[in-house]
Amino acid sequence: MNMRENPATASKGGHRPDEGELLYTDSLVDQVTDMLRSQIVEGVIAPGEKIVEAALAERLGISRNPIREAVRRLEGSGLLVNHPRRGRFVRQISRDEAEDIIYFRTCIERAGIMRVAETRTDSDLHRLRGILAEMREAADNGDVVRTLEIDAQFHRAICEMTGSSRGLKAFDDIHTELRILFRMIGNTYATLDEAVRGHEPLMAAIEAGDAETAGRVMTEHIAATRIEVEKYFQATGQ
Repeated sequence: MNMRENPATASKGGHRPDEGELLYTDSLVDQVTDMLRSQIVEGVIAPGEKIVEAALAERLGISRNPIREAVRRLEGSGLLVNHPRRGRFVRQISRDEAEDIIYFRTCIERAGIMRVAETRTDSDLHRLRGILAEMREAADNGDVVRTLEIDAQFHRAICEMTGSSRGLKAFDDIHTELRILFRMIGNTYATLDEAVRGHEPLMAAIEAGDAETAGRVMTEHIAATRIEVEKYFQATGQ
């Protein structure tokens, strides 16, 4: 890919630039940041891998300045870590950090689903049912990547329905870290069918308008992930 440092029109709607297409935005730094973030959370750039600015600049056909700024941004967001005299590396999540991430996720999503259970509208219910139907279809087709993407969409939709912009931002921040963690440990579901069925109690509690049950089942839902994370760190001796 050759990212020319020229202004042009940008693709909208959440499209993520990759190395196979020409995309231009008002800021080349934004392009590079989005591209690197996507490659990190999708595992194209692996946890622990070093970011070599000179090599990136040569591959993308741009100067090192926008890459340097993009790398600083990603370090600030916690995706990269700086080791003095060694360089910047993709973050590897420790056992303690994983526990903290899951704890924070539980706090955010438990509060979110309780509010949605109390305030849900017919439109909200229709949207969530539609997401679960898409998830079921992806699971029945054996599409692991798509099933897990829709899994995240379901959880994000709940946070979005709370109407809390701060809560949604916290969700997005924590789920970026979660995606890195899941790339490290692999799929936390035994089967895709299990992935879908695991969301049915959440949907049922929202439909019933039962905030207390919704909070409890969300806590249990996330606790299942904590068990798999713990198994990973025990197996790897970390």
